[in-house]
Amino acid sequence: MLENPASIFGSQRLPHCLPSSNSVPMAPVAVAEAKKAALSTEQVADVMARAGIQEKDCEGHGGLLMVVAAAVFSSLAGLLMGLDIGYIAGVKSMASFSKDVLGGQPLTDVQDSVVTMVFGIGAAVAAFPPVMDASVTCLGRKGAVIAGGAIFCLGSAMQAVACNLALMVAGRIIAGFSVGLLSGNAPVYTSEIAPPHLRGALVTGFQFAITVGIMLAFLLALVLEDVEEPFGGWRWVIASQIVPGALLVVGGAFMPGSPRYLVAQGKNQEALQTLRALRKEDVREELAQIVQEHEAESAAGQATWGEFLSGDSRKLLCIGLSIQLLQQLCGMNAFMYDGPMIFERLFKSEHAGRLFTVVSGVVNIFATVPGLFLVDRCGRTALMKWSAIGMMLCSAVLATLGDVCFVEEEDACGDWAKWVATLTICGFIVNFAYGWGGMAWVYCAEMFPMRHRTKGVGATTDANWIGNIVIAFLPPILFSNWGFNTFWVFVGTNMLCLLCAVSLPETKDKSLEEITQMFHDWLHPTEAPAQMERDPHVLLGNVQNISMPCKLAKGSGAAHAAFGTSDLERPKPIRLAKKAALSTEQVADVMARAGIQEKDCEGHGGLLMVVAAAVFSSLAGLLMGLDIGYIAGVKSMASFSKDVLGGQPLTDVQDSVVTMVFGIGAAVAAFPPVMDASVTCLGRKGAVIAGGAIFCLGSAMQAVACNLALMVAGRVIAGFSVGLLSGNAPVYTSEIAPPHLRGALVTGFQFAITVGIMLAFLLALVLEDVEEPFGGWRWVIASQIVPGALLVVGGAFMPGSPRYLVAQGKNQEALQTLRALRKEDVREELAQIVQEHEAESAAGQATWGEFLSGDSRKLLCIGLSIQLLQQLCGMNAFMYDGPMIFERLFKSEHAGRLFTVVSGVVNIFATVPGLFLVDRCGRTALMKWSAIGMMLCSAVLATLGDVCFVEEEDACGDWAKWVATLTICGFIVNFAYGWGGMAWVYCAEMFPMRHRTKGVGATTDANWIGNIVIAFLPPILFSNWGFNTFWVFVGTNMLCLLCAVSLPETKDKSLEEITQMFHDWLHPTEAPAQMERDPHVLLGNVQNISMPNSLACSLACSRKITYDEDGNGPVQVEGADGNPGCLGQGSKLGKRWRITPSFVKGADTMIFDFSKKGGPKNLKGKWDGDGILFEDGNKWKRTIK
Repeated sequence: MLENPASIFGSQRLPHCLPSSNSVPMAPVAVAEAKKAALSTEQVADVMARAGIQEKDCEGHGGLLMVVAAAVFSSLAGLLMGLDIGYIAGVKSMASFSKDVLGGQPLTDVQDSVVTMVFGIGAAVAAFPPVMDASVTCLGRKGAVIAGGAIFCLGSAMQAVACNLALMVAGRIIAGFSVGLLSGNAPVYTSEIAPPHLRGALVTGFQFAITVGIMLAFLLALVLEDVEEPFGGWRWVIASQIVPGALLVVGGAFMPGSPRYLVAQGKNQEALQTLRALRKEDVREELAQIVQEHEAESAAGQATWGEFLSGDSRKLLCIGLSIQLLQQLCGMNAFMYDGPMIFERLFKSEHAGRLFTVVSGVVNIFATVPGLFLVDRCGRTALMKWSAIGMMLCSAVLATLGDVCFVEEEDACGDWAKWVATLTICGFIVNFAYGWGGMAWVYCAEMFPMRHRTKGVGATTDANWIGNIVIAFLPPILFSNWGFNTFWVFVGTNMLCLLCAVSLPETKDKSLEEITQMFHDWLHPTEAPAQMERDPHVLLGNVQNISMPCKLAKGSGAAHAAFGTSDLERPKPIRLAKKAALSTEQVADVMARAGIQEKDCEGHGGLLMVVAAAVFSSLAGLLMGLDIGYIAGVKSMASFSKDVLGGQPLTDVQDSVVTMVFGIGAAVAAFPPVMDASVTCLGRKGAVIAGGAIFCLGSAMQAVACNLALMVAGRVIAGFSVGLLSGNAPVYTSEIAPPHLRGALVTGFQFAITVGIMLAFLLALVLEDVEEPFGGWRWVIASQIVPGALLVVGGAFMPGSPRYLVAQGKNQEALQTLRALRKEDVREELAQIVQEHEAESAAGQATWGEFLSGDSRKLLCIGLSIQLLQQLCGMNAFMYDGPMIFERLFKSEHAGRLFTVVSGVVNIFATVPGLFLVDRCGRTALMKWSAIGMMLCSAVLATLGDVCFVEEEDACGDWAKWVATLTICGFIVNFAYGWGGMAWVYCAEMFPMRHRTKGVGATTDANWIGNIVIAFLPPILFSNWGFNTFWVFVGTNMLCLLCAVSLPETKDKSLEEITQMFHDWLHPTEAPAQMERDPHVLLGNVQNISMPNSLACSLACSRKITYDEDGNGPVQVEGADGNPGCLGQGSKLGKRWRITPSFVKGADTMIFDFSKKGGPKNLKGKWDGDGILFEDGNKWKRTIK
């Protein structure tokens, strides 16, 4: 056996990708375990040489003290921010301020608002990305922080000497500008100088400094309140802020620069010295990574605004904007701004408000400390999750106390309720302080690549300040109208915080360069990890002695390319095949295991059969629409009042009960345990048929009702049936439909809902005055039995779900069903279904604990959000309250009825484009444009409300009414083609077979719960805010847009491919899951691919691996440059491919083992005629680990 590769070619021609003879084989490391994107010694040296960096001494001589000192000085920016936020409330209430600035007059409401808000406006201007970008370009990160401190001193001095309101406002604007500059640069500066294992804690120090600043400002205002001579106490409060500002300016001169900024400026040697001053260990590799990322970004040219607002950068921007907006909207600053007022009213004492100010400040400071220690141990997202859960629970407790104890009489429950409220508010502050308070700054400072970091952090900081302005404006209005019920809003926003935290990848213990790579992989889950392009060894274990696929030059130069000549092409990124295609052998193997007879697998059905089954399934949507649409018309009929209520009108309570019990029944049926039991017992098709039968029963009970109790019972039963149908019909359709039609056919469910609503409207309108022989309302309800019976009868002829049949072990029946639904050969599709079922069966029975953990929990959170947002976007507010809006707008009852008909017609026709576009443009594309359209329409309506419908509805004339009408129709159009149907489509596709029933049940339940909420809240909002209610829908549609932008696309994929895609999307740092199922994808899934072989065997030549026509694995291994004897044969051995070179007797046989993630493992042994013989006597069994 040859011992040295060089013995074949000579050491001077040894391929550069081969190890030397004394290389020690290393264990392959799975991609997911390769946490550090480590560069080899040669790569580091190469990068340093290119950068012109002298490597004489690269050992660090600084360490922890230097890093902490720099971070502390940087955190003074947070102290200034806290001081300027905290002092204003105390100063405005001082008599000396009123005397010196206003001539003894109190501030008017407008002056009060201006003095408070101009600070935030100045900060938002400074954080505006072009301004932020210009400041860093001109001054650098460190220089921008120092400049911010200097500007702050100027602004504070102007305020301290102000003798009129104009100078005070000007100083507030300048101070706000400086704080905007500081809040966008200081956290990023700290993140760029900090080592990965300390970065979270040091950046969280910025938030800690904010809390300290707020507390100091409170105390200063309290202590100096009554000082009059020689200057008013308010002047001392503001002047004292100059001290930390000056300290930041002076101390900043001694702070080290940002190594990443220095590299970007071409000052590589200075960057080396800075890193040495900040680290104890050797800094070569860290600097090489920074230089390497800068080189890659420089090669792409100058970063433009167009580039920043497109592609991955746009997605990261949306995520960052959401994080910072949610940090404000979670409710913390509502306590900071309105907490004193709440406590003054609660305890009926002015001192209670002041005491709360001090206590909340102290709690905020001390609760931030755990975050400093936990952020780099538990991780950013973990703290954000628990923080959101804590705030959500505290908000729910406060809202419940408001409903029970603080409705009309504040002492209804006694003093204990006040103290429970106090402790709960403190608990809320604690949960905010250790989690979202600091983590938002940490995460946004880390997530953007160097190329767009300044723009990205500027934009997200701007979002924080805009959110601050919103939260200063809205809560007082909400508290004055709703009292403690306002906290239900914060329950909702903290649910969004939780969803956001669950969805985000973790960044702890990663360098900024590794985070950039991680986000690329997270945003492109169906590609091989991005690091493969930069260092392909990571994919195959990040070791020296391992096989690595790389594309060699074609033609006669291929052999020379193997030895490092100029013909070598740069390896291209490997992309996964879109289809998870199985080879012919794999299909046959799966079919054989499943006991499926393959005599004839050609389809004999096709489009007609699939569409017919989908149409019958969509009758479920028609029933849902009919039952949603008829109730408003029936309740207003005189015959209904006469037959059911003895001629009396419905009371408000009865009205609410009759309407809402339908949704409650639906929510019960969609409750996952109920949904799971129904599918387990009846199957998907059986559950749809049963739903139709129950609907007929419920409708019959309502149609013959002679009292309210029977009417309500029928509504509950009909609601239960609709809940069962809405959870099963879309999934049934998705399981029988081919991938290229699935979106359109599932959207048919939403189309049927719109038709049902419209039919119910028209029936109620036509039959309103019918009295004999039965009241018209009975005919309206009885007519619904017809489509229900049609669903039951037609359902008997519908094909079963192939996936359900496989799950029941009826594989042969599943084959015949697929043949009836397809024209093409169905072997591969059936094999994929069977293969997924086998994998899930091997994992044991699916438990609720499993469903509520891991990937399933994440998918559940996404699905719940989609269905809740479909309700909260505002469409059903028009359905339920649109007639009332139009009656008031046009001062006519007929206007309300006309709107009902027009909106129904628009809804139907606008759903049709979605049917045709969903499988062409994709689900997420329609959801994006739909959300944008609804958001713009909501903004137009809200603006009309502010301008034209404030006090006098005719302030702008009739044109405003018609603009409002057209805009509402535009809103309906945008909902109908997008979110209306796509929510059902996406949730029916996203869950794996193992958890599909539970997942769709839970998401359907969320839809019905959202329906109940949207039936309850908008009437209250419209009565208090009028058209300003549409600003709420602007916000919810921004969340819809964010959701749509973040989701992966599912069109043209089978359900099994979607399951795989979501696995890869949720685990971006692992090798793609398809690698395990079809390892040839890793090597390109092509017939001919060249690969330099650096296996731990004695053969060292560039071999061309030839695959058979199906890509089933290597059948031949050729030597390079016609080298004699490098010819061999390949054969399959389990999940491995045995390649036996035949040119040398006694040569090694190589085995590519794809049984685990991370690429091929290798075996080494001596060929003894019938296999590899290892030293311990085993054959073909040992993998080097």
